[in-house]
Amino acid sequence: MKRLTAYIAGAVFAVLLSGCVALPPDGGPSRAHYIFDFIADNSDYVYNGEPLPTVVRDTELTYQYGRSRVIAGTYWGPNNTIYLIDSADFGVEIHEYVHYLQTMSGELVEGETCTGLIEPAAYQIEDKWLDLIDSDAPRSDLLWLIMMESACWSGFGGRNGH
Repeated sequence: MKRLTAYIAGAVFAVLLSGCVALPPDGGPSRAHYIFDFIADNSDYVYNGEPLPTVVRDTELTYQYGRSRVIAGTYWGPNNTIYLIDSADFGVEIHEYVHYLQTMSGELVEGETCTGLIEPAAYQIEDKWLDLIDSDAPRSDLLWLIMMESACWSGFGGRNGH
């Protein structure tokens, strides 16, 4: 609760001064630990000192799974890298760090875990960040998240559910 109060106080102060939340520099360890603290305060995921992921930003990301589509970010476990488009906001970065922690905990296993089982937690934590900063960005769609999860059990998730 103490950290959350600090986040709120810091967010309010930064919004009053500059119209946005001041964040640690992109890609650095202090930024990663800031994100881990926020995730730990808003979930059961914890960082246990594993090697930090590399964060790579680019102008466009295309995800090849079933069909090609442009995305804002992805965590790729085999090379321990978070890929983000240049315009991705901090909420998307938090979302991808949740997937990193899911991988480190064994909850997300590349090629085995159905996407629908791991996305709801990442979206819920991202939504908490958006609420904290009072963002007008769209929140996750509960019906879509339910459909994603149920697809895992219906054989449409593309991967095996646990």
